[in-house]
Amino acid sequence: MERGTGDIVISPESQGLQRGTAQRRYNQLRGYRDAWLDRARRSAKLTLPYLIPPSDEILPETTEEQPHPWSGIGAQGVNNLAARLLLALLPPTGGFFRLTGDELASAMAEADLVQRGATEADIASLKQEIEKGLATLERAVSREIETCNDRVALFEALMHLIVGGAVLLYRRPKGMKVFHLNKHCLLRDPMGSSVEAVTCETYLYASLDKKLKDVLDEVDQQAGKWQDDKDFARRDSRQIKVFTHIKWSGESVNWYQEIGGAKVPGSEGNTSADASPWIPLRLFRMDGDSYGPGYVEWTALADLLSNDALNKAVTEGAMQAARNLVGRKGSAITSKEVFAKAPNGSVIDAQPEDFFPISTADVRDLGVAYQAMTRLEQRLGRIFLLPDIRDSERTTAEEVKLQIRQIEQMLGSIYSILTVEFQYPYIKRVLSVMTKANRLPELKDIEPVISVGLAALGRQSDAEKLSAFAMQGGQALPQQFGQLVDPAAWLREFCTAMGVNPLLVKSDKRIQEEQAAAAQAQQQQQLIQAGMGDPQKLGNAAMAVQQMSSPQPDTEPQPQ
Repeated sequence: MERGTGDIVISPESQGLQRGTAQRRYNQLRGYRDAWLDRARRSAKLTLPYLIPPSDEILPETTEEQPHPWSGIGAQGVNNLAARLLLALLPPTGGFFRLTGDELASAMAEADLVQRGATEADIASLKQEIEKGLATLERAVSREIETCNDRVALFEALMHLIVGGAVLLYRRPKGMKVFHLNKHCLLRDPMGSSVEAVTCETYLYASLDKKLKDVLDEVDQQAGKWQDDKDFARRDSRQIKVFTHIKWSGESVNWYQEIGGAKVPGSEGNTSADASPWIPLRLFRMDGDSYGPGYVEWTALADLLSNDALNKAVTEGAMQAARNLVGRKGSAITSKEVFAKAPNGSVIDAQPEDFFPISTADVRDLGVAYQAMTRLEQRLGRIFLLPDIRDSERTTAEEVKLQIRQIEQMLGSIYSILTVEFQYPYIKRVLSVMTKANRLPELKDIEPVISVGLAALGRQSDAEKLSAFAMQGGQALPQQFGQLVDPAAWLREFCTAMGVNPLLVKSDKRIQEEQAAAAQAQQQQQLIQAGMGDPQKLGNAAMAVQQMSSPQPDTEPQPQ
C-alpha cells in the first residue's frame, strides 16, 4: 500500500469519520471478527494452513511450525477452484467487460437523427464508428490490467475467500494489495453495504518509510522512550503496527492512517464510492452479517474432517503394516548385532529357530477404512469441481465438454456475488485511475457491462438455444426456413451469444454494395465475351465497359 497517498487530501473529521484512534476502533470491532476468524482457521487447518496461521502476527523472521493435514485433496481442491474463478473473472484471452452507452439515450439520439433526415445506412455507420471507438478504449483498459499484478493478488484473494470467506482489497494506481481476514475488521449495514473498516499491518521499524518513522519518533520522544543507546541498537527489529481507518459516507469514501496512536500527516484520502480503492469481498451473503463463511465451511467441512481422520488411520496402519521386524530367541547363539550387520548372502552361526519374522498388523483390516476414504475423496472432488473424466476407450469429446459445462454452471451462485462486489467496483476503479492520469477521456453516459462469469453462462445458454432453433427449424421446414428467417440477424445474435464482436458480420449496406459490384463485373465480362468474334463488337464492348467504369458527367447546366 502506498502510504500517505490519497485521491484528495481532506480532513477526516469533517467527513464524518469517528473521533478516536483507529487502534481503539480496531479493538472494538475485532471481538466479533475473531469468531469468524476461528472458523476460518479450522477450515485452513484442513486445506492450506499457511493461508490463515494460528497467530495474527507472523513476520518473515518468525519460525512457527504449521500443522499439516493428513490428506492433500483439500489443498488441491482450493487451488483448482481458485484457478477456475480467476480464469472466469479476469480471463487472459480477452476482456471481461464491455463499454456501452445508455440504451434509452441512444434510442432518443437515433430518433433525433431520423428527424434531421439521416438515413438508416447513416445511423448504422455511426453506430459502427462508436463501437470501434469503445473497442479501442476497452483494449487500452485491458492492457492496463495486463501490466499490473492484479491477477496474482486476485488469486491470493480467491484462495482466502474459499477458505476464510472474507477479504479486503486495496486497488492502488498500480497493482493491488490483499488484506486477509486476520488483518482487517469490517462493519456492514443491514442491507449488506460497507460502512466502516480498519486494517492492521505489522512492519519492522527498519522497513517503514521516512514519513512514518518521523511520526513514530516524535510519539516515542513525547512518551520518553528510546533514550538509551541499547534501545537504538534494537530499534530496527521493533515490530510496529500501522492502522488504516476507512469510512463509507453516502457517496464518498474517506480514510486515514495512524501509527503509535498518532495520525500520519498527509495520509488522509477521499474519493467517490463508485471509484473506491477499497473493495471488501465475501463469497456468501449472510443477511445482516458483516462477514460470511468460506466455501470450505459452507460445503466441505464435514467431509474434510472425516477424510482427514480416515487418512490418518489408513496411513498409520499402512506404515505399521509395512514395518519389517525380526524376533530373536533369548537362547540364540547368534547375537542380534551380528545378525543385523551381516551382509546379504553371508554365512553366520545360527540355529533354525533362533530368528523369526514378526507380523505387526493385518492389512485386511484397513479395507473398510480405505473404501470409506475413497468415497469421501470422490465426493470432495465433486464439491471442489475437480475434473473426473471417465477413464474409458469410448469417452467422447462431447462427454468431456458436457461435464465441463456442468461444472461451470455450479459456480453460478459464486459468480453472481463476485460480479456485484468485485468485477464492477474493480473496473470502475481502473477507469477512474486511468481517467485521472489523462490516459482515458472523460466517459459520460458510458458504463461498463460485465461480459464474463454469470453473463457468460447466460450467453452460453443463449448460444445453445439459437443452435437448437436453427437445427430444429431447418428439419421441420427445410424449404421455407431459409426464407422465413433473416440469416444475417441470426448470425449477429449468435455472435453476441458466443461473446464475439457482431461487427464481424457484414452489414446489409455492405452486402448490397458487394452484390452490385459483382453484378457489374459479371455484366462487363459478358459484354467482352459477346464481342470476341467481331472486331467492331469488341470495340463497342470496350467502349461500353469504359463508360460503365467511368463516373458519369454532370449534365446540369453550369452558371455562366
